[in-house]
Amino acid sequence: MKKSVYAAFVLAAFTMTSCDNSGEATENEEEAVVETVQYELTEATPLNWIGRWVVPTEDGGTMEAKNHTGHVAISNGMLTVEGDDVTGSFTIDMSTITVTDLDGDKKEGLENHLKGMREGSEDHFFRINEFANVDVKITEIKDGMAHLVLSVLGMELEQKVAVHAHAEGENMKLHGNFTFDFSALNMPMTTPDPEKPEEGNVSPEIEFDLDVTLKKA
Repeated sequence: MKKSVYAAFVLAAFTMTSCDNSGEATENEEEAVVETVQYELTEATPLNWIGRWVVPTEDGGTMEAKNHTGHVAISNGMLTVEGDDVTGSFTIDMSTITVTDLDGDKKEGLENHLKGMREGSEDHFFRINEFANVDVKITEIKDGMAHLVLSVLGMELEQKVAVHAHAEGENMKLHGNFTFDFSALNMPMTTPDPEKPEEGNVSPEIEFDLDVTLKKA
């Protein structure tokens, strides 16, 4: 009889403990739920750029000889924030390439050249008739660095660049000044002419100034 009572007591205690542990696990699971928030770009936003012409130096490096400035439109975009994880995607409309340091025919000529629309150099630079957009994926933003994957001219380029993301009320802001290396594209004029290397070339490294505000979806 005593053994039966003792066994029943142990069983009841085990059952109560299991229920308590189950309740605790449920509470912990509830605490572990992370909110997912999406933000979207509600209007086209300019992405500023600086392109440079570089010439060789005596030590084997290069130096800037001149530059041009301009912007291109980020036409749409989305960011997803899940806890500390930030991912997203953006589309850059390459038909909007604008040069801001030239006027008149020189401005139009360089814009058409960059778009691959200038007669005799249709295979140069961004060839918008064949590749209208550049798609950008952000796979991570951490410690002030964004991991970017660009789909450009039929290729994918990956690079980490300095970009900060921070929330302001219902908005999420992205900002950064960074250089992206397009060397892998082997675009014409981005390597020295073997016959006239001293004249230099267009640098395949383009500097960008990013300042984008996205609104909570």
